Amino acid sequence: MRLIFISFLFFFYTFFAYSEKISLIYTCNLLEDSYEVFIDDDGNVIIFERDYFDLEKRTPKNVTTKTLSEKDIKELKSLILEADIFNLKDEYVIDGNIELIKERSDTLTFVIDGKTKKILCSNANLPISLSKIINKIQDIRKELKYVKEE
Repeated sequence: MRLIFISFLFFFYTFFAYSEKISLIYTCNLLEDSYEVFIDDDGNVIIFERDYFDLEKRTPKNVTTKTLSEKDIKELKSLILEADIFNLKDEYVIDGNIELIKERSDTLTFVIDGKTKKILCSNANLPISLSKIINKIQDIRKELKYVKEE
């Protein structure tokens, strides 16, 4: 477990966008789909598929790795920089049981030039720029799953 933690910390701190260092972690907690995506500057992607009902998230069902194309790397970096991450809210949540919402919501964590921004997402009223980043990450994952199953 420590090796996995150390490896994604490495990826977390080595994702570069143009002259800026950017790391990205996306955690998706849908009932039918639960996973984490880590992306570094070189386009290395690690995806941990998880069981939604495993609250401790200790054992991934599946671990997939891939390297993105230069085009995908540039597109993702551009979306991140255009979104002006640090001016977005920390939470986009609906009313309700806040503890349950925090436990089961999607999160995006960015580190840009040493500054960290974590965004909790549990509703459909996300800014368009944030939705585009999430869509791009989901497209990367879908493409990766499709390639893996061949």
